Amino acid sequence: MEIDIHDLRDLLSYDSEEVRFLTFDQRCEIQRNISNIVNKKPLKFSEELEQKIIENLAKIRINEWTRPSIRYVEEDGTLIKRYYKK
Repeated sequence: MEIDIHDLRDLLSYDSEEVRFLTFDQRCEIQRNISNIVNKKPLKFSEELEQKIIENLAKIRINEWTRPSIRYVEEDGTLIKRYYKK
């Protein structure tokens, strides 16, 4: 399975913005693997997570889903999520 850092970031965003399919532990596992990529270490995924990655990356690619540009701004002491077009 050939996965790069952008694929993993897309999966995390897709889980947050579109369809919740990852558990907290699986999100942590993806974050650890992002760190592995940065540190040039091999990727290590559980079988269950690897299957979810394959299935959801396929959905992302078929639907041509792109990660939204989001900024958090503080207004009157409250954090607000703002979406920006690329």
